[in-house]
Amino acid sequence: MSSLSRRSLGVLALLLALNNHAHAEMSKSTCWSAGSLFALAQSCERRHFSSPGQIEAILADLDQHLSLRDNRRLKQGFEQGARRGRVFIPRRGWVTNPVDKAECARAQTAIDAYKTMLDLTLPIAGETSPAS
Repeated sequence: MSSLSRRSLGVLALLLALNNHAHAEMSKSTCWSAGSLFALAQSCERRHFSSPGQIEAILADLDQHLSLRDNRRLKQGFEQGARRGRVFIPRRGWVTNPVDKAECARAQTAIDAYKTMLDLTLPIAGETSPAS
């Protein structure tokens, strides 16, 4: 299993947390893992391996739906990942991932899964629930 595939597990945990409307907090390593994946994906955007603007939109959505602690940790993982040019994998630490076409395709798969889950679990802006 590639390191990015293992990293996708962090995104899966993030998705499950979003799906749990009780907002159970995630571990620091899960937040760092997801944040560093978003940093990698943003690097892919800058190098034209994926569509621009996706990560900025995702981070804006997350800002509204995560706990303050998870949000802070996710941003730490994002900032560290961007600064180091590495991704965080729990139990392994910071691992180098090339920003190339193949790795960006794997990152995009994780981002697409996240966006799909976000669309299924979170209310759309301006949408209200039917009156009872």
